[in-house]
Amino acid sequence: LTVATPTGGIVTSDTGGINCGKACSTTYADGTNVTLTATPATGYSFTAWSGDCAGTGNSASIVINAAKNCSATFTALTPALTINKVGTGTGTVVSSPAGINCGTTCSSTFSYGTTVTLTAQPNTDSVFSGWSGAACTTVSATGDAVVSLTMATTCSANFTLKPKLTITFPGNGGGTVTSPNFPNLNCLSNCSAFVDNNSQVTLIGTADKQSRLGVPLWSGCKASISTDGVTATVNITGDTTCSVTFVKLATLTLVKTNVNGANGTMVEASQFPTINCDTKCTTVSNTYDAGTNLTITASPDINSFFTGWSGGCTASATDAFLTTITLDANVTCTATFAVPPTPVLKSYTTASSLGFITYTIPIANWNQFPNELFAPSPDLPACGANTSSSRTWVDIYNDVGVYLYGFCTLSSGSDLQKIWFSVSATAKPPAGVYVVLTDRRRNRTFTSNVLPIP
Repeated sequence: LTVATPTGGIVTSDTGGINCGKACSTTYADGTNVTLTATPATGYSFTAWSGDCAGTGNSASIVINAAKNCSATFTALTPALTINKVGTGTGTVVSSPAGINCGTTCSSTFSYGTTVTLTAQPNTDSVFSGWSGAACTTVSATGDAVVSLTMATTCSANFTLKPKLTITFPGNGGGTVTSPNFPNLNCLSNCSAFVDNNSQVTLIGTADKQSRLGVPLWSGCKASISTDGVTATVNITGDTTCSVTFVKLATLTLVKTNVNGANGTMVEASQFPTINCDTKCTTVSNTYDAGTNLTITASPDINSFFTGWSGGCTASATDAFLTTITLDANVTCTATFAVPPTPVLKSYTTASSLGFITYTIPIANWNQFPNELFAPSPDLPACGANTSSSRTWVDIYNDVGVYLYGFCTLSSGSDLQKIWFSVSATAKPPAGVYVVLTDRRRNRTFTSNVLPIP
């Protein structure tokens, strides 16, 4: 009986004579029953018999009735190392020698007896908390696990999620939050970052050019606030949320247009600080919190009148001299002041009825007279029984200054197209007429040219 010299173990016989490694061939009496036993060396396992022996069991029986040859095959062991990642955090485990990159590859086989060093690499949102598993308790000075592989082994790497620092922006303004000790923290809107537990984070709020710092700027978290209110120092002991409030700003610009030497003022006095464009200014600006309600008053001087608002402002429904706006964005309001013109008479028409001739003498430049001149003015002296006569009255005179007729209840500048007087059909008409507009509120008059009546 001859046994092939094995690698990774020995083969012995129950009848003696075979101890292979050393004695691998012997003779037996014809018909002898021999049992061979394969014993693997450390780091190997028995695989199978071949030749005149068969089977996968460690023992094989054979009858020696002729020359026989048997072989035993041993296979080197390659125990598997498996990594479990546990805990609330995330990270990667790599091995030396290579094989584990967990990540994606969390199990690998190594030669029997290999010493494998495992290194845990936490992601930026996590910290490594330690190893667990019976075979993974040997830890190097750098925190690596050192494993000697003699069997299938499982190690667990514990990763813990760092506390989350969240910054919210509840205000309507814009700005930036930065941290000198966390350079990657640079927030323009709601944001969050993972920071080390039991660390101290310094937050600095900076408003953009269209905003201001809220008062208070910081809220929602326990923090030490600097005397200027800009910096918050937060002690991190768990998930933390801090709110930073920036207030949007908007600018009101008042522009005054003076026509032909007219003048007046524009005042916003409902908010502090007040804004006043007096008779010496042409434009003035002020900044308010966005959403502020503002009321601006236009006041012409004694020799002028206010013709209206333009730009981002319109007249109040109850008072043409007022404009009210909600300042949600930058707004420019323009007030125009003008000097009342000289009334111009160019032509007339006549109509006959009931023995009278009626002369209609429209004022040609009627559209240059603002409607405010004809507003009802119950605070001024009444026109007979009419207690709400117009601010401006119109009187007609002949060419030598004799009063002919007048109007005290005009309602708008367009009524100046309807000025008339009558004379008897049998009387001689005046050689000419002119009109006088009297602004009773400003105590001023405007006299037209003399219109000849042939």
